Amino acid sequence: MLTMRRLLGGMLAVLLVSGVAGAQTTTAPQEKQRAADPPAAEVEAFIANYVKLWNAEDAQAITTKIYRFDAPGNPMQTVDGFQKAYAILKAQGYDHSDVHSIHACILNPETALAENRFARVKKDGSPIAPGTDNMAAIYLLRKTADGWRIGSMINMDAGAKFDCKSSSGAIQQ
Repeated sequence: MLTMRRLLGGMLAVLLVSGVAGAQTTTAPQEKQRAADPPAAEVEAFIANYVKLWNAEDAQAITTKIYRFDAPGNPMQTVDGFQKAYAILKAQGYDHSDVHSIHACILNPETALAENRFARVKKDGSPIAPGTDNMAAIYLLRKTADGWRIGSMINMDAGAKFDCKSSSGAIQQ
């Protein structure tokens, strides 16, 4: 619980320091605007590729090309740690994740948030457990010399609303 509070506090600090007032909007009703927002589209494509690699169980690519966690020692940063976490899902009947939506919010040229709404499903398409048919996660991304990387992840309540509002400078839940 303490780690989650630190992570949430850190993300709040990043939002405040990153100048959320300059955040770009990429909500569902603005699909056409998304195409005109290359940085947001780039982040959304990065997350879509992450899910593709996740579904392929490509631990090597994920730990080297996707993750660069802010918290040192995160077990998901290593191939072994990733494989152990994935094995836990597999033991529950997990086959793959289906993406419902991905939305990005560019905070500044080097920092973004991305929301991924997805389902964790079995081979027959049914959820692996109650509530896993409608899941949501927020990713804090940083642009590095190697491209975008996920620095932090937070699972959120599926009913929570994530919205970037460039006009008000607020991210609402």
